[in-house]
Amino acid sequence: MSGFEGVTASTRARIKKGKVEEVKRILDKYDFSCCFHCLIDDGCIEIFGEDWPYFWLKDGDQHDEYYFEEFLEELFPLLSENLIIHAIGHDNCQYPLTAIEIVVTPDGVNFSGCLGSSGCQELF
Repeated sequence: MSGFEGVTASTRARIKKGKVEEVKRILDKYDFSCCFHCLIDDGCIEIFGEDWPYFWLKDGDQHDEYYFEEFLEELFPLLSENLIIHAIGHDNCQYPLTAIEIVVTPDGVNFSGCLGSSGCQELF
């Protein structure tokens, strides 16, 4: 194995009534790796995949900018309950692991629970 590998999972969070289409429009602005998913089902959103959580703008270079934090900033006012995202990864299967907990509430986004020498700032 070589390079950084990650995995991401989240809770299911209910989207505010009447806001599902707006969340879909926001998602349509972004691309993400083929191993990463944002599922909207029955008025809820869930984020998961075999990758670190990052987005880039459609028609943009995926290596230029990562927009996951921007996506979450657009998403939070449309949620009626908390979305908790966990991501953990490693570089070349070596110590230390890198992990983060992201809590998206209807009031804002909180990046917390950072673990590892890579640091959250370099990864977001």
